[in-house]
Amino acid sequence: MIAVIYIGEPRYRDLTRLNHETLFDQLRSNWPIQTYDFTHGAWDRSRCPFELSGQIQVWDWYESVAKITEPYVIKLRTDVWFGPGAVQAVLSELTNIVSGAQDISYLGAELYEDFATEYNRILAGKMVKIQDYCVIADKRRVRPQQEVYNEMLTGKQYKSGNRTWRYLATDHSRCYSVRCQMYLVRDHPREVTDWQIGYDFVRSFDKCDKAQAWWELNRPVKC
Repeated sequence: MIAVIYIGEPRYRDLTRLNHETLFDQLRSNWPIQTYDFTHGAWDRSRCPFELSGQIQVWDWYESVAKITEPYVIKLRTDVWFGPGAVQAVLSELTNIVSGAQDISYLGAELYEDFATEYNRILAGKMVKIQDYCVIADKRRVRPQQEVYNEMLTGKQYKSGNRTWRYLATDHSRCYSVRCQMYLVRDHPREVTDWQIGYDFVRSFDKCDKAQAWWELNRPVKC
């Protein structure tokens, strides 16, 4: 029923494995799930006609989804880290999609406005940029593959995934951009904690002074 697909570069898998298992355990308690490895190097990607990273991610998604039978798909990266409340955010969004209440959810951290929130869902509508670390979709309710490929080949060229993942949605799709404590691992941290991995993630971006200050203010006190 539920497919979890990994796409992209296989980064930090050794570090995130147990963190991802916390999500899988929760998923299994509600639905049958199957995980698939479609990361780079796991299959032949020589047919990909795109060069920009965001477009390659969307191509990876469509090509991967064509190989599976499950109707509901959770797209992950191996370097995603689920911080406080992030697993529950995924479960809530997946529940909405399985129930038919919506079609697509785009999840990830937001470091300029909602960096302190654990769960803020915004109707994507005409949003220019969306969250894209985790994408959940009913694959039966996305745009046709070739239509999306044609638009990426002939339309405006976007490098970033936070723009290109919008191609999945039709004009009538019910989709949400969800801001939550979901980070990307940037390096092997000094300590494997939510706080440290989130802090390292925030520091990897320019112009995130407010988010960095909030993280420093909320540094855990060691006993």
